[in-house]
Amino acid sequence: MELLRDEGPKPVGEIGEDERLYWNNQYLGRRCRLLAKQGLIVNIGNGVYQITDDGRAYLDGDLDARGLPEPDDE
Repeated sequence: MELLRDEGPKPVGEIGEDERLYWNNQYLGRRCRLLAKQGLIVNIGNGVYQITDDGRAYLDGDLDARGLPEPDDE
């Protein structure tokens, strides 16, 4: 989420290329889908994700994660 906040919308493949991350694209795609179900990021099309206002609020410490919907496991 910090990457999306700092650098803007990105597809999962580009997220996975960031040197700060060491997870594979399959894991990142699954994680992005779960975060999207919680409303913290959104798929704006073709697998490109961007952070939402709620996602920014969470990173800023202004949103309690306990109030977010529980995503179903895939």
